[in-house]
Amino acid sequence: MGKFFAKSILIELEKTDIKLKNKDGISLINGNFIQLGITLSAIPSLDMLLDKLIDNSINYFRLTSSNTSVLSPLINDKGWISKLCRYLTENIGENSKSVQDSVSVRAMPQTIELLYDSVFQLKSHLEILFTRPSDNPLVFDKNNILSNASFITPILSLRIEGCINAILFMSWIVERRVHYLLSGQIEHISLNGSNANNQLGMVQVPKLISSILEEMRLNLGRRAYASGSSTSYGTEDAWSLTISLVEQLNIATESANKILEIEQLIIKNLNNKDYDKFKTELLKVGKSDVIRKYYGEFKHLENIEAIK
Repeated sequence: MGKFFAKSILIELEKTDIKLKNKDGISLINGNFIQLGITLSAIPSLDMLLDKLIDNSINYFRLTSSNTSVLSPLINDKGWISKLCRYLTENIGENSKSVQDSVSVRAMPQTIELLYDSVFQLKSHLEILFTRPSDNPLVFDKNNILSNASFITPILSLRIEGCINAILFMSWIVERRVHYLLSGQIEHISLNGSNANNQLGMVQVPKLISSILEEMRLNLGRRAYASGSSTSYGTEDAWSLTISLVEQLNIATESANKILEIEQLIIKNLNNKDYDKFKTELLKVGKSDVIRKYYGEFKHLENIEAIK
């Protein structure tokens, strides 16, 4: 796999004006460049996931008439959370019913902030690493060769882990609020969204989301530095596992996207009452090219950033 990946990079380089000099090729491998490039490739999916979470949350609150007073204490806060809460208030409207919703519903702004902050921290550290020289060893000229470990990126790995944990928490919150949505506890929404023509409604759908979440927990439960090893008779006795963690991050993002897609379909069906269309679209969950479909077409992120 590594040989194929390196060859594909060289083929792409031939299409540019960039020419590799002595040692440049091995430097791409011995430095941190592959870790950075693979991590960077995960960013569009994370941005899309965040935008979809915001979109679903707005539509959820509109449908359920959930209590928007959960936004009020954070509107005058500092930073991005203030922009988010002002934007959500404008797009949802105000509803201050006296009954408290479930915690999974009330924690909507904190959940969005968690995912945003985790992705922001990842992007920020990527920018730092892109400005640092990296090689093993660092060769400036034949008289200036420096021993170093710039290929080790533990902070980047922990930023990726932060995103994975944020996605796991977000997925748990969405799974719980879907169960609450179809529980029959919301005044104008029947148990399982059933009606006279479909008495079972969407009784099995929350279980589908729960199964995706449990699979995520099984696949993503091990933490990066819970164990370690050594190779090359002790010369290479530590590594940062960045590439492996990006693979886990991609699994987390893909699974969480499925959960949000299903929640989106449930909300649409409760609004439209079209069960045949719902069942057809449910079979397509996770099969669309979500990056090409959504990247560059965000509904909310750019509008939130533009708030003064």
